[in-house]
Amino acid sequence: MMNKNNTMHSPQSLSNNPLAQEHDAEVIRQLRDFIRKELPEAMIPTHYVVLPRLPKLPNGKIDRKQLPALPLQKRNQQTYIAPRNLQEEKIARIWQDVLSVSPISIEDSFFELGGDSLSVVQMVSLVRRKFDTPINLRYVFKNPTISSLSAYIKGKHRTTAFALQNLTDQELLEEARLPVDISAQPDALAAVQDNFQHILLTGGTGYTGAFLLREFLDRSDATLWVIVRAADSQQALERIISNLQQYGLQRSGDAARIRGISGNVGKPYLGVDKPTWYSLCQDIEMIVHNAAISSYAMPYRQLKATNVLGTLEVLRLVLQSYAPLWHDSP
Repeated sequence: MMNKNNTMHSPQSLSNNPLAQEHDAEVIRQLRDFIRKELPEAMIPTHYVVLPRLPKLPNGKIDRKQLPALPLQKRNQQTYIAPRNLQEEKIARIWQDVLSVSPISIEDSFFELGGDSLSVVQMVSLVRRKFDTPINLRYVFKNPTISSLSAYIKGKHRTTAFALQNLTDQELLEEARLPVDISAQPDALAAVQDNFQHILLTGGTGYTGAFLLREFLDRSDATLWVIVRAADSQQALERIISNLQQYGLQRSGDAARIRGISGNVGKPYLGVDKPTWYSLCQDIEMIVHNAAISSYAMPYRQLKATNVLGTLEVLRLVLQSYAPLWHDSP
């Protein structure tokens, strides 16, 4: 926040400023609404901090060490609803043990309290044993509150739970069948076998992706094309270099050999524009498909776009570019 004299307000000076608090709350609400359209519930951030500007290093990168610690967030007592019966009390105690948060309203979202795809599995396992009742994990992802979970146990949402059950064997077979346009052609050119000059990497901004990228940079002279969710190619490159820096893997000269590509593996044609797609088809000699959502708790339909449809798009690219494919996604 800036005042008329362009001086920054300290967090303490804003504590009694209703207008500033209202502005920050609105920014957080809009940001959360946007993220919910883009990410599964379990991946939505728990805490949000509004800053007047991000601290920067001399090179223009974000100085993570200067970011403020997360503030202790006080619960709005008007939104707290206490457990109404013994069953809800037992579930609330389990949530408190798993999340180390207290008290918990029966309408609080498990994920907004800090839960993730690992802790939700732990929580559901404890609830199952406590009530000796099978619980559909997918239902919990869709209805992550104590009141909903309690109602589920009582059998009030069996119809909804049935609709969220696993796919049938026939449905799984249909999902495993390749589309007719993904097939090897008799006149296909032979794939390049070695001395690759252009390599495409997906999932290059994750932990594994950073080390894969480092290996290719060190062990070859190839140009690395990396698909990243970004506004443009420059922002994509900045994300890639920042990820290398985070794991201490960035070296002088890396940026000259990396081409950031603004795209989305879960969308048709990998989310890139047509000129970029044609460039990939023409230049790429090897594809390393590392992008995936690694979660054994999330339902298949939430994983499908990135893990399944993304792989199909990579296969389409392989058939058009005749590049060999290495796929290490779950």
